[in-house]
Amino acid sequence: MKQWMANCRGCGKLIVWTKMQSGRPMPCDPEIIRFTKGGTQAYVTPDGFVIHGTPKQDGELMGYISHFATCPKANGFRKG
Repeated sequence: MKQWMANCRGCGKLIVWTKMQSGRPMPCDPEIIRFTKGGTQAYVTPDGFVIHGTPKQDGELMGYISHFATCPKANGFRKG
């Protein structure tokens, strides 16, 4: 999947945009996290899937946390 780096227009932090399977881009924190399936945290995989899991240093999966979950200005970008 396609990915590119930019700075968040809200908080200014570096983010990685990941093209989701739906074709829409998702802003994510750039730190890659290893995790295992099963858990409550949602991770965005580099190939554009959302999988719920638990962080684990030797986890078999890798993903990002959505920047919407960590950005202090996230509400300014929500539609509705």
